Amino acid sequence: MTQNREEKKQQLKLNLLEAAHKEIGENGVQGLTARKVTTLANCSLGSLYTSYDNIDNLIIHVNASTLEKLGKQLLASIEGKTKAEDILHCLAQSYIAFAKDNYEHWNAVFEFARLSGFEAPQWYLEKLSMLTGLIAQPVHALSPHMSEEEAANKAKTLFAAVHGIVAFSLQGRFIGLDKEYLENEITSFVNQLINGLEA
Repeated sequence: MTQNREEKKQQLKLNLLEAAHKEIGENGVQGLTARKVTTLANCSLGSLYTSYDNIDNLIIHVNASTLEKLGKQLLASIEGKTKAEDILHCLAQSYIAFAKDNYEHWNAVFEFARLSGFEAPQWYLEKLSMLTGLIAQPVHALSPHMSEEEAANKAKTLFAAVHGIVAFSLQGRFIGLDKEYLENEITSFVNQLINGLEA
């Protein structure tokens, strides 16, 4: 009986997670509400709060699954690559591809934090740090004189720069690039970054 109750509890959490994932994918994170999620999951409003602390906590779990998917794609893009320059280019192009193919989920990872002011748990911050961790290794290889801390900080700067270009462009901001130029401009930009690291 206890096991059956636990299985139902886990299934409810999964149903809510899948419902939130579907809603974000179709309509974005901005309009996500507890009522929309529970309607999709075919459960009561109260069921959400027995499974997750609140709607923000549910969104964090959806975003965590997005980060895991992004991490796998980035790792796959650099499999077999040994040159630091190639790794940085592959990471950048794979990041663009993921953002284009999964725009609403990708956007939710960053837009949600800006809109909500929600304080993310440590386990979630560790998933985010994976993004800069992948960059820090080739950065350190290109600039071996850097300490690990310096390489980590440089990786954060590089990620923020590339992410900003991609975000402004895909969001259609007036300062963003037209989508057909994005890949080539990012390649040129990463080349400039590499030249600076090798100097």
